Amino acid sequence: MSPTSCSILAQGPPLMIVSLRRGLLKRASRPASWSLSAPTAAQWCALAVLALLLLAALVPGLMAAHDPVALSQGPPREGPSLAHLFGTDEYGRDVFARVVWAARSSVLVGIAAPVLALLAGILLGSLAALAGRWAGAAVQRVIDVLVAFPAIILAVVLASVIGPGLVTTIVVLGAIYTPATARVVRANVEAQLTEDYVTAALSAGASRVRLLVRHIARNAFAPVVVFATSLIADAVFMEAALSFIGVGIQPPTPSWGNVINDGRVLVSSGGWWVTTFAGLAVFVCVLAVNLVSDWLADSLGKPRRTALPGAVPEAGAGTDGPGSAGGGEDPVRPWPRTPVDPAVLAARAPVPVPDAEPVLSIRDLRVSFPGSHGDVDVVAGVRLDVRPGEIVGLVGESGSGKSLTGLAVTGLLPPGAAVSGSVTFRGREILPLSPAERRPLLGHEIAMVYQDALSSLNPAMTVRQQLRQICRRGGTHTPEELLELVDLSPAAVLGARPHQLSGGQRQRVLIAMGLARDPSLLIADEPTTALDETVQAQVLETLERLRAERDLAILLVSHDLALVSALAHRVVVMYAGQVAETGPTRGLLADPVHPYTNGLLASVVSLERREEELAQISGTVPSPALFVPGCRFAPRCMNATERCVSEPPPLEPVPPVPAAAPAGRGGAADGAVPDGGLDGGRGASPEPQAPLDGGHPAACWHPMTRAQEVPR
Repeated sequence: MSPTSCSILAQGPPLMIVSLRRGLLKRASRPASWSLSAPTAAQWCALAVLALLLLAALVPGLMAAHDPVALSQGPPREGPSLAHLFGTDEYGRDVFARVVWAARSSVLVGIAAPVLALLAGILLGSLAALAGRWAGAAVQRVIDVLVAFPAIILAVVLASVIGPGLVTTIVVLGAIYTPATARVVRANVEAQLTEDYVTAALSAGASRVRLLVRHIARNAFAPVVVFATSLIADAVFMEAALSFIGVGIQPPTPSWGNVINDGRVLVSSGGWWVTTFAGLAVFVCVLAVNLVSDWLADSLGKPRRTALPGAVPEAGAGTDGPGSAGGGEDPVRPWPRTPVDPAVLAARAPVPVPDAEPVLSIRDLRVSFPGSHGDVDVVAGVRLDVRPGEIVGLVGESGSGKSLTGLAVTGLLPPGAAVSGSVTFRGREILPLSPAERRPLLGHEIAMVYQDALSSLNPAMTVRQQLRQICRRGGTHTPEELLELVDLSPAAVLGARPHQLSGGQRQRVLIAMGLARDPSLLIADEPTTALDETVQAQVLETLERLRAERDLAILLVSHDLALVSALAHRVVVMYAGQVAETGPTRGLLADPVHPYTNGLLASVVSLERREEELAQISGTVPSPALFVPGCRFAPRCMNATERCVSEPPPLEPVPPVPAAAPAGRGGAADGAVPDGGLDGGRGASPEPQAPLDGGHPAACWHPMTRAQEVPR
């Protein structure tokens, strides 16, 4: 490589080859539509039987010529014959006619009771899931108590108190099935509440009612409907049991239960046909419903996944990871990085943002979870500003508190979080606002883009439907205009569902949704995770162009210091909830002073140094229970002293690098930059490096020198 060569990071966008396994893009995608699979032979038979029973319930006169209640239509207690297919009962009534006409009452109860339970269960279950911690828990305890009662005993008691009859049977069975249905609804609603697309909808300002109706209902539909279908079989059986013991449907109205009851007196004298045929009707109906329920469960539980017709995947967005050989599982590939060349970095540094009033200002932000981690602040004293037209990078390992900081701004922290400090947006304090007071800001003034676009978009809705919902609620653009803003073709994308798009397309759809109401602040939480370097460059180019064109303030959350350095004006480095170092991108990367920042830079692979082993910081981010009272990086720091462990260092400006220094932070002895330093490993410099910026704040008792190296 020629001496004039420089790092990839210095020349342009960082090299970002993501480690992908073969199955990454094959993970559970969501349904394009609720399509039904082909039934098996048994299920076809079950559908035919149910169609026959439904016909009997609607027009029983077409199937049975005799009157079901008229007496003496034939000899009493006569067995099956050509004149009376199922024989006659002790009153001479035709048993076949009674069984056919009984289908009307039994099928009506079998359908009406589950529908009633479904309506009431959706109301109670949704209330338990969305009403808040204490109200939801109270509703759930009531549901648990009701479920604990034996169903048949409760049905007999209620039917006896209210009085027997068709309407009573429907109401009683509906009431009995409501608690179980509510539990199923609550479980599925709560499962959907943890999905990223719900959080994205909340950050766009959706109310809980709209969230339930427009988003959650679509995705909780399948398991709830399958459960309700299974209740039909149970309701038919329960109606037969109640009518048999005399507290259900009463004669002369026929039902399968009272027909069986009428025939029990004939059993002792050999009259087997009345109870047998009525019992077979119950058995066949219940079996057919269960088979159809299984078919629905299989179909809706494993929906058809189809590719968008004519869709062309983006570059690098194939099914397999980079370098796939086509067979077996791809080995994990490293994430190449390069160190920073200060001279070239200075030439390509982002244009400084004018000293305008911050759009977002955070001061001493603290987030704790008393129920999980006691009084330990998981986020401790975060301080940052984001100005119009500025991109601020929030960097750190997983567990550093980056995403919690972004969620604190939007008010979407997990339940049980305790927040203190100050978060002002355009001069207005927003931290103490209630969800209702904060909702006009979310999606309108503050937008958020999440890292997993596939789960952040509603899987059951097309892109057109999702964009149209946002545009109808105060949007200033049409769905077509929004897609054009992020360089997507409306004709190719609007009719697609999330799983039919590539990763880069989905990410840009999320960005388009965030821009629907012309926000002042965009919080991008790991917007390029799991995207290859080509698609990453497209997403980053989109963000930079939107910032320049719309004077948009962007808070870019990422674990990738190289990515942030290519885009951000200023960088905030976080570790274990604390701000380790902050400053202009150019100055911080060219002259990092905190050991953690140095460690992040040293772990960047240099193509020039040709090292075989990647530099690393020993250990991992500890659990909040293991945070030390002082600098939380101290247990992993090579310079740590007892003071570092016991006393938290203040976030204060560190003096700038002197123009000439024989040793210390200005450089190594004689001004030489050792091999493997920040110049990309191109050898020692005969002249000491002058500072690119003035000093920037860092929280460290022992700032590092350029000559020091991170242990490997």
